[in-house]
Amino acid sequence: MGLKNMINDYIGLRVLKSGFAIIIAIYLASFLGLENPSTAGIFGILSILDTKRKTLKIAIRRLISAFLGLGVAAILFTLLGYEIYVIGIILVVFLPMAKKFHLESGFIINMVLATQLLGFGEMTVSIFFNQIGLVIIGLATGLLMNIHIPYREKDIIEKQKVIEEDLRVMLEIFGYSLHNACPIGQDMDERMKTLIKNIKEGLRLAYRYIDNRYLSSEHYYVQYMLMRKKQFRTMEAMRVSLKRKIMTQEFADALSKICFDLSKELHTNNDGIEAMKKLEDIKAYYRELPLPETRKCFEDRAHLFVFLHHLEHFIRIKMEFYNL
Repeated sequence: MGLKNMINDYIGLRVLKSGFAIIIAIYLASFLGLENPSTAGIFGILSILDTKRKTLKIAIRRLISAFLGLGVAAILFTLLGYEIYVIGIILVVFLPMAKKFHLESGFIINMVLATQLLGFGEMTVSIFFNQIGLVIIGLATGLLMNIHIPYREKDIIEKQKVIEEDLRVMLEIFGYSLHNACPIGQDMDERMKTLIKNIKEGLRLAYRYIDNRYLSSEHYYVQYMLMRKKQFRTMEAMRVSLKRKIMTQEFADALSKICFDLSKELHTNNDGIEAMKKLEDIKAYYRELPLPETRKCFEDRAHLFVFLHHLEHFIRIKMEFYNL
């Protein structure tokens, strides 16, 4: 077991970062001669979040809220005196303001700063800068510790492979159902649940991947997962079309072959043009067929045409993604 795996399994990267953050922040605050240097360490721990972008966004909001909170606290302490009950009034006044400006993430930090002002018993320029310095050191330490967050791109790629395999199997099931003139079995329900679960997990990983890159606006993986989610919805409709036994075999066999072909062409580099051409050929063939002679044949044709329509939509979703 490598050192990296040992850290992740037994200690936890976030816990390790928190340990370094509190040490660095306290040492730095002490070196600069700030009062209550341990507070900077606590702020440093609070600033270590799950993703880089989230850490940066929250850090900016907390810094702004610190200025706002210290201003509110200074005014109320000056007007009402440095008494314990004023802390409660500060909370009542500050919280609605924080919510209005989306600064709730700085609430705990501001309560800590306010209680320290109560201990100082006064508000001077040097105390103001002392408190702001503690906040800045804590936030900066958190940002520093979060410079390294594993992108885990390989997890997304693995999830892509799983999703494509799920889709491949389901398309093959559609193909066998059409070829063998048998309805879709109950096991398809579980397969559908597994597929959407994998897509949602892939989407979560894709968003997390973006949030861990400060400068990149690469949304490929998110777009990929959203494309598969749209295809999943279309597959649900395709499944409904095949819940009954289809006996109009010649037309069904043509659609069956397309399903089998598609199952082999699910990779991201496929533009879907060839599949669409085949589908257009089937539609042309469908139009040339003689009118159905029985009610059963008519209903079969109707269900197959609906399936064809959904299959066309399934392919167009992929073509739109390819052309992004």
